[in-house]
Amino acid sequence: GSDNLCQDDIYEGTSKAAEGFGANEVLKLMVKDQMNVECHIQDGDSTSENVVLKHFPLCRVLRCGNHVAKNHAIKLDKLRKLKEMTTNDGVRVECYCKGKKHAKHCGCLTEKFIRNAKASFQMCLTN
Repeated sequence: GSDNLCQDDIYEGTSKAAEGFGANEVLKLMVKDQMNVECHIQDGDSTSENVVLKHFPLCRVLRCGNHVAKNHAIKLDKLRKLKEMTTNDGVRVECYCKGKKHAKHCGCLTEKFIRNAKASFQMCLTN
C-alpha cells in the first residue's frame, strides 16, 4: 500500500491463495534442508493439503478437530434455521412445527443441541 509500513513486496493474490503460496515456500526450504514431514494437521483447506503432498507424498494429512467441530456446528446451525429441506436422495422433509414455535420435544435442532454436540465432539477428541 501507500503507507510504506513494509519494504518487502506483499503477496498480491487472495489470502486463501497466499496460504498455499506461503506453505509452498516453507516446504521447499524444508526439502532443501532434507527435513521430512510425516504428519500435517490442518483445517479443511485443500490448497495447503495439495502443497504438503507435493513435497512430502507419504505425509499423513489430518484435520484439526477444532476446525472440524466449528464447521460442523456452522452446518448444524444452518439446518436449525430451516423448516423444510430436500435431502440428498431427493426426499422433501418438513418440520411439523412449521409456522409456529417449536414444541418442547419436536425433534428440531436447537442452539442448545448444537452447543452440546460441539462439546461432545471435543470431549471425544480429547479422550
